[in-house]
Formats: sequence, C-alpha cells, structure tokens
Amino acid sequence: MVKHAYRSELGKIYAILNVIANSGSDGVFVSIIAHKANLTHDVVVDSCTKLAAAGLIDMTRRGRNRIMTMTQKGFWFFLEIRRFKRLVEGMNLRC
Repeated sequence: MVKHAYRSELGKIYAILNVIANSGSDGVFVSIIAHKANLTHDVVVDSCTKLAAAGLIDMTRRGRNRIMTMTQKGFWFFLEIRRFKRLVEGMNLRC
C-alpha cells in the first residue's frame, strides 16, 4: 500500500489564493474555490477565514453565499508565495 503525501498548509493556501487571483475583481464563491483547488468545502472556509483575518482576502456574504475577493496585500502575498513555490520546486522539494 502506497502512502500518499498530502498538501502542506502553504500548498492549500497557494491553491486557494491562485483561484481567487484568477477569478477577477467580481470575486468567487467558496464552492468554486473548493472545486478548482480540489479541497473540501470546510477546509476552504477555514482557510479563507484565516486569510480574511490576516487581511489577505475580503469575505462578503450575498444571501447564503460567501464571495471571496483578493486585497492588494493578498495579491502581493500571493506573488511572494508563488516565487517561493517556484524556488522550492527548482530544488526538487515539495511545498
């Protein structure tokens, strides 16, 4: 039986920020983030709550839906995380 390596917390945050960054200025629903980042709904909600508390994304409610948009601080953080991810992958390490 092969043991699978799971994504790190940083990898999950990168996947979430990548989806939000590519969604445009209108924002994106949690369910779409979960689908495109291949994460469970609960993991996305928990991570987005942490990211919103840090000021990296804005989480607004429209009825029953939560819509995520990237802040300027979040965009700069995303660029740094992407640069770090490429550096780590260049050294054949997992991030």
